Amino acid sequence: MSILTLIHRKDEYIVTAIPGTNLLNIIQDLEIPGFNAPCGGKGTCGKCRIILKKGVLNPVTEQEKALLDSPDIANGIRMACCCTILKDSPITILVPEAAESRIQASSTLLMEQHHPRFRSLRIAIDSGTLNDQRSSLSKIVSEINTLGLNSIQTSFNPSVLHTLGSLTNPSQESTVNHPGEWHILMDKSNLKDIQHTKTMYYGCAVDIGTTTIVVHLVNLLDGTILGTWSGLNEQKRYGADVISRIQFCMEQRENTGKLQKTIVNQIDDAIKSLFIEASIPEEHLQVITIAGNTTMLHFLTGSDTSGIAASPFIPIFTDSLSFSSTELGFSAIPHTKIELLPSIAAYVGADISAGVSVTNLLSKVSPTLFLDIGTNGEMALGDNGRVVCCSTAAGPAFEGANIRYGTGGIAGAIDSVKLENGKILYTTIGNKPPIGICGSGIIDAAALLISSGAADYTGRIESQENFEAPWIVVFDGAPALLLASIDETNNGTPIVFTQKDLREVQLAKAAVAGGIRTLLKDRNISLDDVAHVYLAGGFGSYINPENAGIIGLLPGNLSEKTETAGNTSGQGALRALLDKNEFDNLQIIQENCFYIELSARADFQQFYIEEMYFGDY
Repeated sequence: MSILTLIHRKDEYIVTAIPGTNLLNIIQDLEIPGFNAPCGGKGTCGKCRIILKKGVLNPVTEQEKALLDSPDIANGIRMACCCTILKDSPITILVPEAAESRIQASSTLLMEQHHPRFRSLRIAIDSGTLNDQRSSLSKIVSEINTLGLNSIQTSFNPSVLHTLGSLTNPSQESTVNHPGEWHILMDKSNLKDIQHTKTMYYGCAVDIGTTTIVVHLVNLLDGTILGTWSGLNEQKRYGADVISRIQFCMEQRENTGKLQKTIVNQIDDAIKSLFIEASIPEEHLQVITIAGNTTMLHFLTGSDTSGIAASPFIPIFTDSLSFSSTELGFSAIPHTKIELLPSIAAYVGADISAGVSVTNLLSKVSPTLFLDIGTNGEMALGDNGRVVCCSTAAGPAFEGANIRYGTGGIAGAIDSVKLENGKILYTTIGNKPPIGICGSGIIDAAALLISSGAADYTGRIESQENFEAPWIVVFDGAPALLLASIDETNNGTPIVFTQKDLREVQLAKAAVAGGIRTLLKDRNISLDDVAHVYLAGGFGSYINPENAGIIGLLPGNLSEKTETAGNTSGQGALRALLDKNEFDNLQIIQENCFYIELSARADFQQFYIEEMYFGDY
């Protein structure tokens, strides 16, 4: 057995490892926060990097030589998925600290509440007599009925019954000032809480994205957003996209539990930190609404995802479900109701249902597109009261995976690129020194190559001989776009956008554009007929629509009609939390959205091939 010490931040993980054990598997089992393995351990992304500080691992593999720079290898940097424990000897590994994701700022804005879901009532009842021996709870319900609220249901924490005991036991101190006055929390027609004093109540709206998780802390009575937490989805250690994570679950039955534990613990910690920052008590957290794609909701509930992996793509559930937080394994927030927004199909999830609601797509008279572009290109077309939707396997290129120097939306990521006076100009998230390039920058880099003529319509980058520019360099024997020099990155490694990177963009953008054209063809609508396009999602919020049009991600003239809609999945979760009609509205959307399976469509395959090129088809 080998003694393996892994150092992450100020923490040390000391384990015994059997020779032949894969290092990535060890790191995944330890659940080290922030660790990234986008390809799921297949050795194709080069992102699961560690630093060997002491001891011996297997020799550097050809995969590592292809994906790591020579100076990095000389400094002990390895890919965890390519490393195995060789012999019984002490080994020390440094697991680099992950950078923080692009944080969505906290807000004190009020969510618009047309139909408030939660109401606070104040009622008074007596303590009872021999002539009126009704229970305290019966009297409260009867009094609520007099206010016009009928069919009252009760669903509350058992501690409420302890509170009611003060009515029949006047000696308790809480009854001294107002022995018969009660403050009631109503969730629609559901009696949720009873207190002697006026109490504030809170809820959380959660968006579980494949890449990023967002949590909003909200005052349920006035809709104030008290704080927002955002972070990279810790499930990324098992793969960047849903397919990689599903495959991980299919390898061993217990792996589904690992993914569930990962997401539950992360949301648990996020909510706890929000309550601490806001200096409010967690016991008044009433409900959590959660949106996300179908696979993420399956992972959250610990459901089998194998049916989603292959045709005919049948999920365990798509309906709205509710659980107690304890049932799902939450510990920091026990006795809280968790409500999942409904999905539409295996690859059109509750995040899209939310987006259709937020953009009011079902009521659009003129053809309107809704696009949520990430590892999947999920989209919906609203036209005269009908919505059709589909999903394309765009792959993780726009999330930075499979891109040589790609990264997520973290501090130091190049997020915009342009050519000005013959020079490459870029910006980075947080104005930090560049460490890589994220999705919005990837779109810009590809558009720059096409618009400048440095790459032709097939996606081939011109050689230095054919295109003289200081920003066209040779990298790994092929032409590439130089984004940041060695001096700018301060780590001895330039950041380039390679020929292979551009090919990855071609595959991704062809899938999205092909899906758009298939939806339009299904409804006999031309690109010119489309009146408006909503671009949603964390990645979509930062895309330059003009550059998306240049590379054909938005085909035809769609870029001219595009509006950024922001995180509509998170907005939808907020609506479900605060609007009493929203779950009914989502049910209508679920019943009236018609799903198209693109893998069975020959026209999609043709569009996909055509959209592989840059320029008019």
